[in-house]
Amino acid sequence: MENRDKVVLFKNVKKAKGSNQPDYAGFLYLNDVKKDVAMWNKVSKSGKDYLSGTISEPRETRTDE
Repeated sequence: MENRDKVVLFKNVKKAKGSNQPDYAGFLYLNDVKKDVAMWNKVSKSGKDYLSGTISEPRETRTDE
């Protein structure tokens, strides 16, 4: 199956209030390479809502742990 240029995010329904866990987590495929994605709801200094996130190696293949 070709997994090209696709993003999937799930709302973190188990996030505890005040936790630094992401509000959304999932994965993306970019040119058939899978990466983990984490996104947080943020508010800018001017009061506008936005999403901020990270892209990292999938947990099962990380070597830094």
